[in-house]
Amino acid sequence: MEPFDALSKINDNHPKGETYTMEVGKMFCDIEKKFFLAFMILGMPLLLSLACGPADKENGSNDGGTDAGSDAASDSGTDGGDGGQDGFWVHIPGGSFQMGCSPADNACQDDEKPAHAVNLPSFYMTRTEITQQKYQEVIGTNPSLFPNCPECPVENVTWDDAKAFCEALGGRLPTEAEWEFAARGGTTTAYYCGDDPACLDNVAWYDPNGEMKTHPVAQKQPNAYGLFDMLGNDEEWVQDWYAKDYYGSSPGDDPQGPSTGDTRMVRGGAWGYPADALRASYRSGGGGPQTTTSNYTGIRCARD
Repeated sequence: MEPFDALSKINDNHPKGETYTMEVGKMFCDIEKKFFLAFMILGMPLLLSLACGPADKENGSNDGGTDAGSDAASDSGTDGGDGGQDGFWVHIPGGSFQMGCSPADNACQDDEKPAHAVNLPSFYMTRTEITQQKYQEVIGTNPSLFPNCPECPVENVTWDDAKAFCEALGGRLPTEAEWEFAARGGTTTAYYCGDDPACLDNVAWYDPNGEMKTHPVAQKQPNAYGLFDMLGNDEEWVQDWYAKDYYGSSPGDDPQGPSTGDTRMVRGGAWGYPADALRASYRSGGGGPQTTTSNYTGIRCARD
């Protein structure tokens, strides 16, 4: 039986008839009012919570989560293809380049000649020179002659020290060819900032601005691969033995340097060097025996 049919039946049998119908209607109206008030008291906060909760959560994400995520993505060095190692490694794509004396460079020495084509597979290189802090964390000591500067490049290390450090990271020292390819960053000029040494102030710490000391890494502009301080600050040990005439017989594919020698190579120039010694092709006549130390000489690592 429908509710209104029941109500009609009651009216027919009830002596007050219409009056009773009005009372019952009023009763239903009171129930509806109470239900509405209960809904307003109890249900509305729930609806507001459902409506506003996600927005608040989204706002919270924008205030903290999104920015933190962006910072984490930036720190991870994903643009450098470092496999999530906090921007420590930068991917260097393989390719071909002219190694040795740059086309417009009139300061080249004999050991930088002849310029010759070299082909390299891709590899990774550390974004910066190895800092005192990083060396201390891995090796447990800090041999630097400019101490108390955690973000400055470590120096006063031998070739053997540099090799051992890179191997402790699962890497190695770069070959001389890898170093020059990475330093040039696709350029063919004397410096990766151009042929005019005046551009060095933007990319390097060297004699005119070096203040006779090393400086915290990554304070100058990087090259096209995102590598900092490839020129200046510290010169860097590389894998190869030095031979003055090596370029005359160097293989074209992934050269590894002479098989023997008396001195190991360093590249890049340092904080106290003139502009000429920061040219991308400059070889410096070798860095000395692999037991040599200098407050000019530090470390940059590579890996496959």
